[in-house]
Amino acid sequence: MQIFVPVFILSSDDPLLKNDRSSEIYHSYKEKHPDSEYLLFTYSDFASSGQSNLAVLENELIDGGLFTSNKIIKIYLKDIDKTAADVLMLLAKYISKQRDDLQIIIDLPRIAASFNKVSAKPFAEESKKNRKADLRVKDAISYLKNQNAVLEIMYPPSLQEMPGWISSRARRLGLYIDPDAAVFLSSAYEGNLTAIDQCLQIVKMTAKTEKITIKDIFTYFSKDSRFSGFELTDAILDGQGLRALNILNSLCSLEGNSLTTNLPLILSRLDNALSALAAAKTQNLRNAGFQEKTAFFAGFGIRLPQSQNAIMKAALQMPDILINYLNKTLACASKAYSSFDNKAAILCLQRMCVAVNDFSVMNLKEL
Repeated sequence: MQIFVPVFILSSDDPLLKNDRSSEIYHSYKEKHPDSEYLLFTYSDFASSGQSNLAVLENELIDGGLFTSNKIIKIYLKDIDKTAADVLMLLAKYISKQRDDLQIIIDLPRIAASFNKVSAKPFAEESKKNRKADLRVKDAISYLKNQNAVLEIMYPPSLQEMPGWISSRARRLGLYIDPDAAVFLSSAYEGNLTAIDQCLQIVKMTAKTEKITIKDIFTYFSKDSRFSGFELTDAILDGQGLRALNILNSLCSLEGNSLTTNLPLILSRLDNALSALAAAKTQNLRNAGFQEKTAFFAGFGIRLPQSQNAIMKAALQMPDILINYLNKTLACASKAYSSFDNKAAILCLQRMCVAVNDFSVMNLKEL
């Protein structure tokens, strides 16, 4: 007899790994319970002054007896903090391995392996809720394990494992990719699984054959469809104005709704990078160790090495007057986008690209 797992806690820094696993769990439960209701909770749903707002979630967890309908509840938690501890403790209180009417999926950032070493133990009401959040989370996980819950900490493939992962990913799409092409993609995207997956999906839609060679990948790259907001940000901070313009043009000239999709990503990544740049100018990151640099950039959601290097270079070489202009112009671009004026937003981004090589652009007046 197969043991039912009422709660899956998925932990990883890579969203693709979590989304894949979450989709597997969702469809598996949906096959057995086609009429299941799907509910989604995000961190903001629990936000409240002082105390976590858990009333809505608690209402969904209460066992309604014979009249209970099956539910799939997915919960996004952004950190191991008080809110995460409160939510997990609430689940531990109501979840039972005897109940199969609820399938809970928790999305967490990557946590230490020590969290998976806690042993299962019966639920006990908390006497002190002001304990450290990580200790409360460990207690909650141990209570949930006692009810057959599972914690899965997922790590992205290593550099050596990446070509194999790419080949496996391609097979899922019905493609067979040459080893050389897989190695090239691994190097080109530097571990960005989401970008690799997007590349393979586009290749799937455009390729005339299921067997993908490195020549096919080069053809795809030559169309500049690989570019994302990361490359644009890096080019601007690295003072490569012409390359930045080419990337921006590529991102904004794709067919379909790509412009609507790409603009918020571009603006968000530029904002993160410029925020990191401002902070980096006050710290001596050149002499910092690997772990210190990683922790610093993780706070801004910047994990690609080339992006980190571009920011550190700009912190040393880019004049304050240009940094101020880039921040000001990005704010104008964001304001235009929020007003649904994509054309004005793109013009602002174009000025940012040109300004890194031609300071006279900073003197131009807006139309």
